[in-house]
Amino acid sequence: MINYSISMRRNVADPDAPKKAYAVAQSTRVVELDELAKMVAMQTTATRADVTAALIATVENMIFALLRGEQIRLGDLGKFYITLSSKGADSASEFTAANITGVNIRFEPGKELSKELSAAEFNLVPSRKAIEELLREQKKGASTDEDDAPENDGSTPEDATTPDSGDDGGDFGV
Repeated sequence: MINYSISMRRNVADPDAPKKAYAVAQSTRVVELDELAKMVAMQTTATRADVTAALIATVENMIFALLRGEQIRLGDLGKFYITLSSKGADSASEFTAANITGVNIRFEPGKELSKELSAAEFNLVPSRKAIEELLREQKKGASTDEDDAPENDGSTPEDATTPDSGDDGGDFGV
């Protein structure tokens, strides 16, 4: 299940056009390397230390390969590769490496991942900004009339999901 919120955004190519609603993916949490290593170790005969070492070595070797201009295909996960951003020159002879303004890493999902993504289900959740505003309003209500305000321990409402990564980009929740 992929969580998303709704963000009202302007069209940068047409700033006078009315804002439109767009979906923004909302991550529920980050799986760190150590936790990933634990999960892999539980599914294999390798130890967590061995898996951690293998993952660290994999990342280091991916970095070296990308810097050599190589593409990396990780089976069904997909392919990593480099693209460049540059300023245009009037001719090929006038173009130099100084025209290159950025190096970008791109990811192209593999066939199996693409198949899984196309079958994904989606769950609308409030944006982080909407949750922050709700909590701020709850606190304001509690601080202005403490005797009549419901108790609030500062946690989010039970039905709210608080994503901790992803660009929420807007002011729209549910």
